[in-house]
Amino acid sequence: MLETMAKVPIPLDRDGFVRRACSACKREFKWLYAASPNEATEPDARGFCCPYCAKWAQLENWFTEAQIAFLKQAGLAAVADEIDETFSQFNKPGGVLKYTPADRPPAPKEMAPEPNDMRRVDFRCHPDDPLKVIEEWDKAIHCLICGSTA
Repeated sequence: MLETMAKVPIPLDRDGFVRRACSACKREFKWLYAASPNEATEPDARGFCCPYCAKWAQLENWFTEAQIAFLKQAGLAAVADEIDETFSQFNKPGGVLKYTPADRPPAPKEMAPEPNDMRRVDFRCHPDDPLKVIEEWDKAIHCLICGSTA
């Protein structure tokens, strides 16, 4: 399970791949999740390359729409928890200020399990960085790290 900076889990498929989406062409693919920075290949200064359209983007630009929606909901719930905890400290006997928590966004349970779909592609240039692409893709597939084709 991939955890974002706020420790919000994003599911991996059975093979350890996390779903991503290109911000340029909107197509989804998967890259192999590295559990620690030591396991990850250092990206190009431009970021990572879309396997479909070969556009480059930084790491934070690869979330899918579903992941973004989930992270927003989780973030709002976490902020609401923090606000409630902080302001509830004013609720002391005889205190002038009183805080009553309002209706708040529900915390998401967890994202749906990641299906083990898509076709795996390995690259000679970066053998430790395979991808998964949509089954029906029959055009060139670009390496996530350097942009060369498989």
